[in-house]
Amino acid sequence: MTCAICRSEDHESAACTQAPLGIGQRDFSESEQLAREADIASVARGFVDKAKRVVGKVPFALDAAAMYYAMLDPKTPFWVKATAASALLYFVSPLDAIFDPIPIAGYADDAAVIYAALSAVHAHIKDEHIAAAKRLLLQS
Repeated sequence: MTCAICRSEDHESAACTQAPLGIGQRDFSESEQLAREADIASVARGFVDKAKRVVGKVPFALDAAAMYYAMLDPKTPFWVKATAASALLYFVSPLDAIFDPIPIAGYADDAAVIYAALSAVHAHIKDEHIAAAKRLLLQS
């Protein structure tokens, strides 16, 4: 595939070193990086159970699961992992702006957070992340 930024044939736009910093892309201080790594670990511990509980109840389950697998992928840039972890941490957290068991509206805030993060990181969600997400959700 040809990079849309530098027109090189050896990488995709998402991996281009000539790309300007975009939404969410920035350097993290050491303390910020440690905090985001803790968020990633928290999501890794709680996401699978929550995803299995809500599959079929929320339309964004596949998107959230694909973002989860992108977050776990060692090839994913750290800013993408941090963005995904922040959104997924909100999803798995029992504290919400709208209480999840409320019919229809309960997951609206979660959906908004997931889709906002997804809009920033979608270029880094690969086919293998989507395939892993489908496998996870089919196990439920």
